[in-house]
Amino acid sequence: MVPHTTTSPKVVSQSLDFTLSTTLPREVIDFIQAADTVFVGTTYVPTPQDALKHPPHAGMNQRGGRPGFIRVRADKRTVVLPDYSGNRLMQSLGNIERTPLASLTFMDFVTGDVLYLTGHAKNHYGEDARKIMMQARLLTTVEPTGYTF
Repeated sequence: MVPHTTTSPKVVSQSLDFTLSTTLPREVIDFIQAADTVFVGTTYVPTPQDALKHPPHAGMNQRGGRPGFIRVRADKRTVVLPDYSGNRLMQSLGNIERTPLASLTFMDFVTGDVLYLTGHAKNHYGEDARKIMMQARLLTTVEPTGYTF
């Protein structure tokens, strides 16, 4: 890594109040679809009866693949993140099942550009996943609630 001590970050585009009719700008879609890495943030909020045994927590995990492995659907808003077999712990997927929220952080390690996106997350399995991405057996979709690029 090479430090960039003279940077002057600025917000290129931002929407903190996404509605169902809001779409992502072309530069944000292009940035997502060029990414080979994303950091997925999730939370777990237990039911009151489970709180002592399974306390609430938050976590962030890295997902990677070839550039383009993350897609944006034709609606120009829904982010599609296929699940690739990794350490088989699947904590992020379990957190999303219990608390369907996620944050996605995309970074360009050369330019220093960063995209922060939050949204409502849903896991899709089997045939449901294949309807969205033909080869996928498991994937997560994120409907944005806001982003900063």
